[in-house]
Amino acid sequence: MPKLDETEIIKTFVKVLGHPKKPFSRIGDDVAYFPRGKELLVLKNDMLVGKTDVPNRMELWQAARKAVIMCASDILVKGARPICFMLSFGIPRSYSAKDIESLAKGVKVARDELGVDFLGGDTNECDDLVIDCIMLGNGESITSRAGAKVGDYVYVSGEFGLPSAGLKIMQDLLKAKASFKEKAIRSVLLPSVKPRLASILKNNASASIDSSDGLALSLYQMAEASNVSIHLQKVPIANGLEEFSKANNLRADELALYGGEEYEMVFCAGRGKAKKFEQACSKAGSSIIRIGIVKKGEGVYLKGKRLERRGWIHFRPDVR
Repeated sequence: MPKLDETEIIKTFVKVLGHPKKPFSRIGDDVAYFPRGKELLVLKNDMLVGKTDVPNRMELWQAARKAVIMCASDILVKGARPICFMLSFGIPRSYSAKDIESLAKGVKVARDELGVDFLGGDTNECDDLVIDCIMLGNGESITSRAGAKVGDYVYVSGEFGLPSAGLKIMQDLLKAKASFKEKAIRSVLLPSVKPRLASILKNNASASIDSSDGLALSLYQMAEASNVSIHLQKVPIANGLEEFSKANNLRADELALYGGEEYEMVFCAGRGKAKKFEQACSKAGSSIIRIGIVKKGEGVYLKGKRLERRGWIHFRPDVR
């Protein structure tokens, strides 16, 4: 096990290799991009590993679908459109022909759901399931993590905490009402993204980030990249999470802030654009939630109290 966590490993590579030369984007945002004619070509690479990303009750087709959805989430939150993708599979020797067919089914489901093309990839033998996805997209512009400005409102594209609850129901056998249990488990097995919101983001958001590593950590990453502080007025707790948490001696705000795996969009927008922005989202059927405001300083705060900088960081076993 490396002594460095995921963030420190990335910093080491940048220290040794440096950042790409122009016109390529710098390392450190959700995607890489470079100009091609009047548009930008957008690249995203993401890896799903069985041990860390696939719960026991997740079927293979759901794991393959998730690998593609994970990649698409980062492209969409930048205000870009996914076009096509390739996959590399590390496959255990124990897998049967039926297992391989299930993986292929999951790829097809994700492909059809997103309306993108699958271009092939590579396979190899591995001790654990590994699915590495590289996705290509395009867009007129990219909304970075670094554009948040003092006075901007902070938004999210949905409620938080369901996947954390779902994992606890699945793995720790915690009790829950039938309707909440079904909804929470589904959020784990079939995470979703919101393509229609991407086109609205590109014209209105000043900064954005994918929330899959947890809401608090995502807010910290956006605040640090923008050299600002973020002050939350509320936590977007999922419907039914308070009741579930109380019944199981948990804290709903902890699950919503630090659990991760939501694949929601976290973004900022100027106050002058707020009303028009919110109306455009509502018209497109994409409800958004205003949760805070950007101020001078550094850090992330909830009602004046600084939040822990915590979420999902690989190689750091104490984060979830």
